[in-house]
Amino acid sequence: MRVQQHPRSTIAVACLVTAIIASMVASLVPGSLSRPGSPHGTGTLQPSVIPQLTNGFQANTTVISPKNGDGINDEVQFSFTTNINTVYNLSIEEDLRMVNMKSRYTAIGGNASRLIMANVVDQVVPGGQSYYNVTTRESTDGGITWSAPVPNWAMSHAYDLSIGQYAHKYAQLSIVQNKSDGSFYMVAIDDPSLVTDNCTINLFSSLDGFNWYHVSTVPTINLTGLVDFLNVAITLSTNKTELLGLATENDPNEPVQKVHFLKSRDGGYTWTSKIITSYPKTALCESPVIAVSPTTGSITVAWFYGPLGSYYYYLSRSFDFGMTWSAPLQLDAARGIGQTDTPAYQGSSAGTFKMLYEPSGLLKAFIIFNKSTLLYVESTNDGNTWVNNNKFRGFGKDVYVYAIDYLRLGDGNYSLCFTSTLNGNIITSTPGTYASSYYLRPRGVQVFNGTASGGIRKTITWNGKDMIGRFVDDAPYLARLSIKDASSPDFYPEKLETRVIVDNTRMNMTVYQLNQYFSPATSLGYLDTMDFEITPTEDGVVDLFISGPYASRAEVRVTTSMAQDFRGDVAMDGNGRMWCVYTSYEGGNGMDIYLKKSDDQGKTFSIGQPLISTPLSEDCPAIAIHGNTIYIAFQQYHPTFHLPYQDTVYDILLIRSDDLGKTWTPPVNLTAAEFFPGGPTHYLAPDIVVRENGTIIVAWCNTHGPVHRIESTRSLDGGFTFSAPAVIGTINGSSWFAPVALAVDEASGTVHAASGHIETAGSTSYIVLDFYESTTNGATWGFKINQTDYHLNVGPLRGITLDVYEVLGMPALRARYLAWQTAPDKHARVITIESMDGGASWVSGEPPVELKTVELLPSIGLGLEYSADLRSGRSPMGSIYYTHDLLNNETYNRDVFISIFTNETNHLSVPVYKDTRCIMSWDGSDFWGHVTSGIYSITIVTTDAAGNTDSTTRTCYLDSQAPVLQYGLLLLHLWSPTQNVTVPIRKLDAEMDYEVVLYYRYSEALPWTAVVPAFNGTHYNGIIPQTTAYNQVFFYVEAIDFSENKIVLPHKFYFRPNPGVFLEAGSGDVDRPLDTTMQIQVSTLPLDTITAVYLDYAFDGATTPTRVEMVYDYNTGNYTASLQGSKQRTSLSFSIHIIRVGSNTSELVYTSATYTQEYIPAFPE
Repeated sequence: MRVQQHPRSTIAVACLVTAIIASMVASLVPGSLSRPGSPHGTGTLQPSVIPQLTNGFQANTTVISPKNGDGINDEVQFSFTTNINTVYNLSIEEDLRMVNMKSRYTAIGGNASRLIMANVVDQVVPGGQSYYNVTTRESTDGGITWSAPVPNWAMSHAYDLSIGQYAHKYAQLSIVQNKSDGSFYMVAIDDPSLVTDNCTINLFSSLDGFNWYHVSTVPTINLTGLVDFLNVAITLSTNKTELLGLATENDPNEPVQKVHFLKSRDGGYTWTSKIITSYPKTALCESPVIAVSPTTGSITVAWFYGPLGSYYYYLSRSFDFGMTWSAPLQLDAARGIGQTDTPAYQGSSAGTFKMLYEPSGLLKAFIIFNKSTLLYVESTNDGNTWVNNNKFRGFGKDVYVYAIDYLRLGDGNYSLCFTSTLNGNIITSTPGTYASSYYLRPRGVQVFNGTASGGIRKTITWNGKDMIGRFVDDAPYLARLSIKDASSPDFYPEKLETRVIVDNTRMNMTVYQLNQYFSPATSLGYLDTMDFEITPTEDGVVDLFISGPYASRAEVRVTTSMAQDFRGDVAMDGNGRMWCVYTSYEGGNGMDIYLKKSDDQGKTFSIGQPLISTPLSEDCPAIAIHGNTIYIAFQQYHPTFHLPYQDTVYDILLIRSDDLGKTWTPPVNLTAAEFFPGGPTHYLAPDIVVRENGTIIVAWCNTHGPVHRIESTRSLDGGFTFSAPAVIGTINGSSWFAPVALAVDEASGTVHAASGHIETAGSTSYIVLDFYESTTNGATWGFKINQTDYHLNVGPLRGITLDVYEVLGMPALRARYLAWQTAPDKHARVITIESMDGGASWVSGEPPVELKTVELLPSIGLGLEYSADLRSGRSPMGSIYYTHDLLNNETYNRDVFISIFTNETNHLSVPVYKDTRCIMSWDGSDFWGHVTSGIYSITIVTTDAAGNTDSTTRTCYLDSQAPVLQYGLLLLHLWSPTQNVTVPIRKLDAEMDYEVVLYYRYSEALPWTAVVPAFNGTHYNGIIPQTTAYNQVFFYVEAIDFSENKIVLPHKFYFRPNPGVFLEAGSGDVDRPLDTTMQIQVSTLPLDTITAVYLDYAFDGATTPTRVEMVYDYNTGNYTASLQGSKQRTSLSFSIHIIRVGSNTSELVYTSATYTQEYIPAFPE
């Protein structure tokens, strides 16, 4: 082993990571241990004709989950096309899987019940120095899953202060299990100093494969004491008492390199050595391998030697327990192997050749050939010659395989582990580089043999089961196809390959709901979205299915053409695509059947596609979808020629599309109507449902004169054959048509049917609805109940729907029917009734809907006498879609509309990646762009490539309504800061998700103080404490709900008036202030809290004072008023009154003393 720069250890590797990743997908070409028909052949096959593929071997999916049985990726179909008739063999075997992302070398030991894998990783510490970290893992399920890596502390690195580097780099591992006690031995090359050519062999032992201890270091062999061991491999003798090894070494002080045979008879504590051969140092001598024959006890060893880039393997044998050895035998092409290229990185050149004996004495080997191919070979003569030279795996020119280990499991299977650049990791001479380790148990699980016709694509289905009918384990699998012409004895050696992963494991996820309340329409910038943080355990897709309470949503328009479009029906497939089928005159052939689709919940629709367009009359289509198959039933008006009667009749026809509307089958007649005495028999207005089990049930009205019979037929084979009609119910005594509707309650397995008829009582007509049920999957029917509609003035029943939906997790029936009012305006009325007990009783549902723009205009010739103008369909999530017709009174143009009764609100979907956090947000809008407050349920579903899912449900509250509050009675003019004041706040809504806060302060210079008012059921009462330090109190109320909706009630204030009042005499004589003009000034009354200040004054004892409004002086901040005095005045009294902001009441705030002076007559006597 050498980790530092060395003449033999550097090779340029030019490989782009993108090319490696692409190669991992496209160029990874595994094979099987032996090809069909030639388990020990020579590999030279000469078929008489070599078949050629005209269409490649491929799988229709890359991942399946057969155990789930959910109809999603339950099986895989392999297909191919050849140019001639061929015989094929398709084998499916376990494929490789990555165990360690970072690995420089790997080794494996153990048996089928417990495997141990060791890995070496080169790790770099700060400063650029590196060390090797050795870890072990275990698998108890044959390598399907592996434990977390456990460090091997006995082989841990240490920092050597004397040399300033990390010492002891253990690599070139080889593991062997002691079959007598189950313990393990592991041997490794150690570079103890990293600066001298003195790599040693060290042996470690472990009872459990995790806890290891150092047993011995193989001693130096020559006098210099500087043996540089390069590679080593060990095994056990046939009696399990001796440890045997083979090592290559390169003594820096000698001109040759040697191959050593090692033996220990005491569990590895002491060793003996025997030099088998030596070579000049002009070439490489590495990759030793050793095996012991279980039949003869002979020891077979091999190694490679040759110049860089081109070498041969050499083999030697010993029949005397290693005392003497045969001359090295070059395994050239004549012996079945030949010259090969050097591995991509010389520092990992050990493990390029691994061989094991079968109990029968057959010697098997795997060889890394030309860097990127695993070659499988066999020898029946202890390695003298090799046969069945077969490319077991070819990994592509840009992918390297560094080292392999090969183990017989003991259950008839084998396992391989190796390091490779399959995922882009490349080993170079740079410290810290690594590849990845892979494990492979090439165990066959299924085989298909058969013939394929030339030019016809052959499809082979695998359901994920092995040859005895068990589901295989979750793992990657390789499908290998061998072909030959019928006359050849052997299959063509080049195998065709493709891969599929079996993944039945549910895709787990962690979900963190960042907020439960949000308000997208208000409080912008605060909780505008509902946010989830989702972290999945593997790549896949996350869907958010958002639902609220069932409610009727906005009406959407389907048809917009100038032709008459009417009598539609609607269904939705599993991909969320809405399909609407309807009758149209658009094609110019009379009534034809058209189809539209919508991928956005009906906001927009595709251009109408004519499905049935003939000179005949097609009408009343009904649609149902099951998986990828669309079924459409309709009535066709066509002539019949059953002599002696000739007339036209209505039949029920069915068409089918198995590819979601791309192609359609020809119509199939389900009824074959005939003309009978008394008039023709018509089959009218079909309805169709398809159950989850695939049963198709079609019902119609069979009318012959005054008798109407509701009938049904069913198909159990996807619509290829149908049963004879079964009678649902009979309606007598009426000459008009009776519509029919079907619905299925999958929870109970009951199929429900509804029809109806008109009854009269005197001059009043009313509708009677007839309900039936089948508990035999539509084979037989029984009457359930009549439900009478006593709405007056109704004409014929023009349509009926019947649907199942859920209420609080329980199935409920919902029926809607369309009746025409006979007078006075002939409008249509849609009435809803519901049943919570399986149809045994019914109650009114939504209020009747008046379709005000619909008029009964039979003169247009729309065939209204046989109409079924109201239909419905369901989505996979349970929504109900109703179709009906509306007619524009100005243009008399009739169009199809859809109204939706649903709890589905929205659906969001994004791709996610393993262990990567994803933030998903919902802005509160529904499919149609509306935002409605309410409680919503959000189901979060993760789906991986195999269709495995994990789901969880969260609740959120969409609240676009701010709290509704207002002040109670505020007695601001009576309140004083010197008193405790209670501020009443009225609650005007029912929401409880907010807190009311009263803010107050005594001065604008002070901060606000918050207090939470007490709630008494109707009011919040907040208390503002008294103060004697201030004359004013400012306050307001704020409430913020959980969705950040806010209300702020207006700022208010109250104060204690304490005005400063003084009178200024114009004469300046304080003894006679009333002689001339007087000015009264009032201070300390805040301008922004007062509407007006009044002065009430009285001269000379007047009983009625005079009021004047005082004027605010912005210079002084005082209110002022002037009074005209005279020397004849003897007294003055006044008072100050204010009106506060928000009040109309005059409030007395000051009363003066009486000013007096002596009377001076104006005209002295």
